[in-house]
Order: sequence, then C-alpha cells, then structure tokens
Amino acid sequence: SSLSSFAWSTTTNNKGLYLSIVLIEPPAAAVGAAAMRDQDHKNACVEKIKASRVKLTGELEAMGFRIWPSQSNFLLIRPPEGDAARLYEALRKNGILVRYFNQPGLRDKLRVTIGTDRQNAALIDAARGLVGA
Repeated sequence: SSLSSFAWSTTTNNKGLYLSIVLIEPPAAAVGAAAMRDQDHKNACVEKIKASRVKLTGELEAMGFRIWPSQSNFLLIRPPEGDAARLYEALRKNGILVRYFNQPGLRDKLRVTIGTDRQNAALIDAARGLVGA
C-alpha cells in the first residue's frame, strides 16, 4: 500500500491525545480525493447544510427544545421536558433515526443529523406531535 491509502486523525479525551491511522482501500481513496478536488460542489453542500441547520434550529426552538451551538452537520438538542429516551424511542418507531447516548450529561439530549429538507420536515412534524407543540 502507498501512503495515499492511509488516513490519520487525532482525537483527544481526558487521558490525552491519540493518533489513529486507518487503511483506506484504493478505490475509496480515489473517490475521496476526487471529492476534495470538487470545491464548488463541496462549498454548495456546506452552504446548504448551514441554511438547513439554521432553519431546523429555529423550528425546534419554537417547540421549546434547547439547542446547543453547532458549526457541524448535526445538532445537540434537549427536548422541552428533557425526556430524550422517550422521544428517541418514539421517533425510531416513526422511522426517524437520531442518536441517544445513555451517559451522564447526555441522557436528556439527542444528537440530530442535518438531513435533506424532506428529512428535516419529517423530524419537525414527528417532534411536533410527540412533544405537544
């Protein structure tokens, strides 16, 4: 394998800095490299995600959700009553997948990925029916 077939990233936690090296198969490396060269497309996708994040944040806040600031393609949200586990299960039963972390500090929150306009609308509609907003 050539060096271009590897990717590395760093992460930190309370124990220090870690370096991860992952083998990437050549076809995946080629696709990734091509995607990085198409900066116009990448920039258009970033702008779409930003606009969708603003809209989704506003709609969730209007229903009483607390939203933490985000610069990524997901939101950390707290339902109005803080019952994230119940909302997670209800959304899942409606075919809407979000992340629930049963961990201290996160049990009352969900992580929601910014989706397509249609996916975001489905989340809003379902949440509206589930939280009574």
